[in-house]
Amino acid sequence: PTPSIAGTVYLADGVTPYTTASTMNVLVNGVSDGTGVVSIVNGTYSIALSATPAVDDVITVYIDGAADDGVTVTLHSGALSLTGINVTIDALTVRSETATAVTDAHLNTANDADADITAIYADGATLTTAAGKDLNLNAGDTFAPTGGVVIDGDMTAGGTYTPTLTTAITGDLSITAGGVTTPSGNMTVGGDFSNLGTFTAGAPALSEAGDFTNDATGVFTSGTGSVEFNGTGTQTVTTNGDALNNVENKNTTAVVSLGSALSVSGTYNNDDGAVLSLNGSNFSVTGAFTNGDTATNTTAEIRLIGTETVTLTSGQDIDSGTFRYVGNNGAPTLVVNIADFGATDYYRLVLAPTDFTDIFRIAGASLTVVDDLNTTSTFEPQTKTVTIGGD
Repeated sequence: PTPSIAGTVYLADGVTPYTTASTMNVLVNGVSDGTGVVSIVNGTYSIALSATPAVDDVITVYIDGAADDGVTVTLHSGALSLTGINVTIDALTVRSETATAVTDAHLNTANDADADITAIYADGATLTTAAGKDLNLNAGDTFAPTGGVVIDGDMTAGGTYTPTLTTAITGDLSITAGGVTTPSGNMTVGGDFSNLGTFTAGAPALSEAGDFTNDATGVFTSGTGSVEFNGTGTQTVTTNGDALNNVENKNTTAVVSLGSALSVSGTYNNDDGAVLSLNGSNFSVTGAFTNGDTATNTTAEIRLIGTETVTLTSGQDIDSGTFRYVGNNGAPTLVVNIADFGATDYYRLVLAPTDFTDIFRIAGASLTVVDDLNTTSTFEPQTKTVTIGGD
């Protein structure tokens, strides 16, 4: 029998077969060892090899000489024939047919500098995908790079991803069901973060510029690290019950909104100009809560309807920041009990419901505001003491 490698070429969606007539090439430890063609009917290919590769030999399968590019790198099992070695257009697919983890050293071996491979990724001290090219980690397999990783597209982590140094992703990071991501270095995600598997943060920082979604089936273990929201457009944060450790809202151009309750086991900081909208979801911070970097700043803002439970275990920030109550924006009229945070409740307080009809009352025995209290609706202090330091 002749040793062979076979699979299917898919479009970038990973579902639709690629049916353009193309040549497929296979490298064994960086040396060409056979070619085949893509079926124009169903996108399948099969390549005969000169000999059966040894266990953990590095296999590169790629589209050769066509207008489109796609590369898959795997470690051989030593079997006579490998099947299911699929290739995705505009992506580097990392997989292993053994229990051995793929490293950046394997990817260096896999890249013989052919233009069709370098159109997808460049090897070296830092693994870098070309502009707009994705990295897909096959389910059940492990990728453990020891150098930096730069992905100028999206990353789908279906297996176990354990980078030693930094990972920078221009697009989205999707951890699928069964996927495990455990970074030892900082991670930046320029698109959306979606976790249906397991993310263990450890000590590094996760910087997120898009929406943050920890699915109800996902597990986010915060460790001692931090999560930063640093987008320039609106962002939605949905944790589905998993606590984050330290959180910093660095988005100073658009609103960051909660999609579920947010529990912060460490510290929380709103940068000057940053707005966190609770959007009807509860908000709790165990460590220090800072609403603004600069004393007397009022541009950092917590925005809430008034129905949320806000728990600041280590106390309110009373030298900066604004709490803005915006009501429920419609009938029926909402009666809001203004949250009581102790002897001093707020630095600056704004009662500005969007429909101007909600009624605001004091929840505690008194209300103390260091700076200003501004209201565009009905404020009923009743017989309680109100102390305002500003206007």
